[in-house]
Amino acid sequence: MKLVVTHLTRMGYPRVCVAGIELASGRYVRLVTRKEEPLTLEAVDSGLFRLGQVVELGAYRVGGRPPEVEDCHFSLGKARAVEQLTPKEFWSILKASARESLVEVFGDGLRPHRTTLALPVGAGKASLGDLAVEGLRLRLEMRENQPRLRARFRVPDFLEELSVAVTDLRFYKAYGDSGVYRLDIGKVNWVNHALRKSRVILSVGLSRPKALGGREPLHWLQVNGIHLESDPLWPG
Repeated sequence: MKLVVTHLTRMGYPRVCVAGIELASGRYVRLVTRKEEPLTLEAVDSGLFRLGQVVELGAYRVGGRPPEVEDCHFSLGKARAVEQLTPKEFWSILKASARESLVEVFGDGLRPHRTTLALPVGAGKASLGDLAVEGLRLRLEMRENQPRLRARFRVPDFLEELSVAVTDLRFYKAYGDSGVYRLDIGKVNWVNHALRKSRVILSVGLSRPKALGGREPLHWLQVNGIHLESDPLWPG
């Protein structure tokens, strides 16, 4: 299977989540490895899973339950980089895959929770996609004395403006041996400025089930990638 990397998600340091689009079929794929060979920053920094990279997975096994139908199990040691797409080629793939509503991406099971959306476990038709939006703004919110990055935008499915957590790996730096990712405020400001003049496509996803605030476990909406038409492969 050949896929192009479109989603690079920050997880617990130094782990990352990598997902993309299979070139032959256009379907979304989330890469899943064994616990013994986790996907980490090293696989991204080496170029193997750089954004816009075409990767040949080798042997793989598809297996996931709704909404995580994209899960694809493979051996990290068998994957190889094929080619790096140009910004124009990468944007063309995103544009062909992008939808204009979240219902088109995930199905009609999404429910509002404060300023964001979530999906019940076992519901929905997908957990990955791309979304064309207008009027996107990035905002910082302080939680536990740390800045948290949120994307604010509107979609036709819901009346209220959404404020969604941004997990795009490019916004985060790993600081030495601190064992944490820290937000790069300079990149936030740069992208906010670029958004004034550029169209944008969001790579969106749903988290693994999480129980927040004593609620039942839910799949929470995330922005896994912010891709500018003017520079979709902006530096990470």
